[in-house]
Amino acid sequence: MSQPELGKKLNAVSTDNLVGLLKRVPTSNNLFVPCRELSPLLNYLTPFLSLKAAGNFEKILWLDALAESQDLHSIIESYSLIILIRPHDLDLLLFSTLWSKVKHNTRITLIVQNLQRSFYYQLANQTFNKNLLLERIANIDESLTTFDISNNVLLMNWKSYPICTQDFVFSIDMDNGGLPLYFNNPLQHVSKLSDAVVDILRYTTSQDNMLKLKNAFAKGDHSSLLLNNLLENKIPEMLSESLNWGEQEFYLNALRGNTDLVVLERNLDYFPLLLSHTNYLGFLDDIIGTKDEFNNELNNNVKLQDETYSMLKHINVSSIESLLKDAAKSLRSEREKLEEKNKTTTQTSDLKGYLNDVNALDSRNKEFEKYINLIEEAFGKFDSNKSGNEKYDMAKEWLGIQNNLFDNDYKNRLASVFLLINEFSSFERVVTLVVLVSLSSDGIFQSDFDKIELEIAIHYGLESALTLKNLKEYNLIRVNENSSFLANFQFGRTETVSTSTEGTPAAPGAINEERNYDDISLLGLTGGQDVYKSTYTYTLISKMWNLHPPDDNQVIAKSIEDYTLPNFTLASNTVPLTNRIVESLYFREFLTYSPVTNIYRRPNWKKLNLDTMIKGQTIDENLCDDLDDRKSLLTTGLKEEYVIVVLVGGITRSEISLFQHLQNRLRIKKKTLLVVTSGLVNNRKLLRTMSTIE
Repeated sequence: MSQPELGKKLNAVSTDNLVGLLKRVPTSNNLFVPCRELSPLLNYLTPFLSLKAAGNFEKILWLDALAESQDLHSIIESYSLIILIRPHDLDLLLFSTLWSKVKHNTRITLIVQNLQRSFYYQLANQTFNKNLLLERIANIDESLTTFDISNNVLLMNWKSYPICTQDFVFSIDMDNGGLPLYFNNPLQHVSKLSDAVVDILRYTTSQDNMLKLKNAFAKGDHSSLLLNNLLENKIPEMLSESLNWGEQEFYLNALRGNTDLVVLERNLDYFPLLLSHTNYLGFLDDIIGTKDEFNNELNNNVKLQDETYSMLKHINVSSIESLLKDAAKSLRSEREKLEEKNKTTTQTSDLKGYLNDVNALDSRNKEFEKYINLIEEAFGKFDSNKSGNEKYDMAKEWLGIQNNLFDNDYKNRLASVFLLINEFSSFERVVTLVVLVSLSSDGIFQSDFDKIELEIAIHYGLESALTLKNLKEYNLIRVNENSSFLANFQFGRTETVSTSTEGTPAAPGAINEERNYDDISLLGLTGGQDVYKSTYTYTLISKMWNLHPPDDNQVIAKSIEDYTLPNFTLASNTVPLTNRIVESLYFREFLTYSPVTNIYRRPNWKKLNLDTMIKGQTIDENLCDDLDDRKSLLTTGLKEEYVIVVLVGGITRSEISLFQHLQNRLRIKKKTLLVVTSGLVNNRKLLRTMSTIE
């Protein structure tokens, strides 16, 4: 089963589930009242006309608009209400506000997306004053589609599956890509992602190529929590609910595993959230912004949903203009050939064929014109990007600072921060650079941080200083207390020390020491953990994992397959560590600084020193993989296999392109890559989260 095929089927099931609920609404002459945030998803899944026909409604009004409407009472006297909300505190507040204003004999059908016991408890006790006990809530079957809540309110559960966006990325579309929950309530974040993975596995139980895990990998405390929850609780529960006894026996003892599950989290690598994108997909979002992530609609109302965009989106922006010019020349050549052919055309059938060919060329020509205009607009904004009192060419200067960042020492990196402040650059750029300096230099001296904090408060105000403080609180900025003379020889150093990739014997109590590092206390409280160990500088980690390979992308690429190195999506030729960690399971040629030979056929992280470099629990577990079992009679490579990557804390557009690059290499091994995540994240969402988080 291919990624697009699985994505279409899951999207179709989500649509059918909603349409099925609307058909069961007992009232007529209805008013459809969805929360505004669900609009992009509904538009993505199905035309509103199909929802209108199913739900017997002619008009739509947003929930926030109805709750605040002056004509509320006349509206509810004329219509019965179909209200569609998310299991979200904001939607609960809006519905509670509306419920407090309406007459309680008003007929309402309340549909909640993926209703869970916790939200039912809030709804019942806070809105309807039921005073239900937790023991009763615990016995509620979440698989039901209707629930008892009030005499005049029919409560329904809309079961929606992770939505397939960006080819192979399955998203549950949390607010701001899931960053607020990741930093403030990671247990809820992990729980929702666990459910999303189980939903995909459960769906395949009725398909020909059922997914069964054969290897399980995780790096990070919350990643390991998610994986352990799946293996110990969620998957056994799913099997007991979806399969009969005989099917379970076959699944556990006879069915061959075909899926590797890899779980990683955002605190392993924040650089993709901080550096500017250089792939077309990310560049357009950085420069123009995205209005609708499901339907790929930019802030300038341009929709990116055609074959031309699919061809261009993963390419480095330096190649885009050349590709579009070549395409225009090709179209012109095809047009000339058609004109020549038409001169000798006499039959009516030939004329019809000619007109069809001309129309097809005209359609393609309009597509290319759209993208030529779009890249010109984006480059125009880039060249003249100004915010407040910024210099005319600040965007170019900002990109230059990023490209030079990893070649500079601590002193010069710090000087770039004060340069941006003195040039009246935007706060977003300044604070992003502060985080970059901290991460790349293994921290900032306390005295230097105090100066930065003061300058930001003076130039950008106290709210901006609070954002800076939050970045420090959640360990995106590390402040080192020691600023002695001798510390300067170690702190922010760029030289590396020798290291061995061979495993070393663990001393007695070493495992306990590993598990009891300071930040383990943050498990379940926040994902904002400082995971780089003090014995390894970022520079050494970068060299070990080859995170800044030299630029080999001078040749104009026509497709993503033309890139030999995955360094084409971020400034300074940066490769995200998240991508490298997944890549290392299957390929290790990139480990040029200190080569590590993989002597096993089974994917693994052996001898890569993940625990030595990075804090947090590591799981590398063979569930039923027999690749290294010489006695096994099973042959390999007969059926398609899968790699499911779960990213806790969201995925960036740079990582999407690089996972696509990895997918092209995995095809050699007959493996299909799927990514499950909380949503798309970027620099704006990170800073928005840090400015509003409590």
